[in-house]
Amino acid sequence: MKVNKVTVLKVNYKELDRAISTHYGKPFDVVADQELNNDSEKEINIYPAVLDDYERKQVVHFKETGSYNFSLRALLIDMCNEGIVEPGNYLIEVSW
Repeated sequence: MKVNKVTVLKVNYKELDRAISTHYGKPFDVVADQELNNDSEKEINIYPAVLDDYERKQVVHFKETGSYNFSLRALLIDMCNEGIVEPGNYLIEVSW
């Protein structure tokens, strides 16, 4: 069996909520945004990139109104572009 080892950056959902909320000055809830369940994990690859039109609008909308809908990836890429979070493969752990 062929396998590949990968490095992941594990983060608890509450820590992620806190980081995004602190950076943008608006409350954020990754569980609500991504419709995650208890005792689950979400993997997301974040890297510096130019946001496409839709992602840019998501970030601007969140900054202006504090509302979000499946905006996690756009917000994290924006934060990565600003040097706030490092690029990598994130594993978000959800358990309450």
